[in-house]
Amino acid sequence: MLQDSPHHPQILDLLAFTLLMQGQYRFAERFLHRAITAGSRNFWTPHKLGDALRGLQRLDEAVQAYEQALLWGSDSPLTVRNLLHVLQMLGDAHVLERLQRFRGVGPLSWTDCLPWQQGAILAARNLGSPAMIQWLCRHGCPEPQIRCQAWCDSLASLDLVTTLEILDGCYVDDGEVFPAAAALRSRLQGLLASPLQQSEWMSGGQGGQQLGSASTS
Repeated sequence: MLQDSPHHPQILDLLAFTLLMQGQYRFAERFLHRAITAGSRNFWTPHKLGDALRGLQRLDEAVQAYEQALLWGSDSPLTVRNLLHVLQMLGDAHVLERLQRFRGVGPLSWTDCLPWQQGAILAARNLGSPAMIQWLCRHGCPEPQIRCQAWCDSLASLDLVTTLEILDGCYVDDGEVFPAAAALRSRLQGLLASPLQQSEWMSGGQGGQQLGSASTS
């Protein structure tokens, strides 16, 4: 097919995708650039280029490729997911700055998630990034798996106030998302209300044993 149409962008893109799936990232990159030069304006072409560059550990270039896919109209959560994966490899600050730019201004609606919100949830699930998970929770993400990981992270770091704030969002339609949420919330409130109990828990006393029972149940 390439012998008949050596500059056909879709055929070049298809060959590049085949190479990408075989892990031949350098050859995939070459043919994806040729596809773009030949006139491809399908957002999947720079998306795949980002995947190839990520495979080659050329992270800054991968970010540029995914951003190009978004500029060309990518409405796929996978583009955002892969972009956030690479940014996480560059550091928390890069991820948080990009999430803020996705968010823009004003409150977020999680009733009908935009593609970037879906991609951010996918990335947070896959990576388990505390920074990404906490950001999503602070901005109202109701996803049970995200909120569960968030309160586990904050509890592990002894941030009881943040844990309580997250647990307050663990109820949907008057029902608990997590069976242990009510019991854990009650015990944390007790710890925060009593400096003696909090001190005992921090030193591994009976309060800590009770809290451990709640978080494992």
